[in-house]
Amino acid sequence: MKVMNISWVQVSTSLVFLTALVILTGSGSVYAEESDFEEVVGELSTKLELDEGQSNKLGSSIKAYTTKLDELFSQQEAEDADPSLLINGVRDAQADFEKSLASFMTKDQFSKYLDLKEQAIKGMLTDLAAIQLIDAQAKTTITDDQVDQLAPVLGNALHSIMKIAFENAGKNLRPRQKISLARNLKSIQSNLQKEFAKVLTPEQQQAWEAHKAENSG
Repeated sequence: MKVMNISWVQVSTSLVFLTALVILTGSGSVYAEESDFEEVVGELSTKLELDEGQSNKLGSSIKAYTTKLDELFSQQEAEDADPSLLINGVRDAQADFEKSLASFMTKDQFSKYLDLKEQAIKGMLTDLAAIQLIDAQAKTTITDDQVDQLAPVLGNALHSIMKIAFENAGKNLRPRQKISLARNLKSIQSNLQKEFAKVLTPEQQQAWEAHKAENSG
């Protein structure tokens, strides 16, 4: 059974949006207006125990980061836009953003920020996995209890795959690196299949596979 059928570009672009559009607090908050921005800065400052000066620098760093992201996404509106440029651009922007944070945070604060970021991304992916499973319920007879069991499993697998994609997007990999990468992806998918098999009946597995194939085009 093929549990997922996700292209490299789809995976990479998905991570771009997850990483870029979510200015991460512990709950994965985003801001659209000035009041939302201040709330995000305040929430993150509280969780990281930043002082007033650090909080002000955090606000400046977030604004610089999102301004760069706006530019990158605007460039993608062109018909001949190259998705790889977006992926690499966001990766560079994120690296600059985190370098800025590390310059005024303590090691403990920055480490906690990275943990919060990972938790938020995993939480979002689990929610997205749950939505995907719920969407398949009518055709697969997957129950609500099964959705609850499988959503974290699928979310973790997506997180692992997206991290690999994001780390390697745009790189000119050597043959051995490609083989290693393929083995890692195969291992993730194999483990996911085993976890699905523990929860779904053979009939549900077959229906899930059919649902995935139907929606992969």
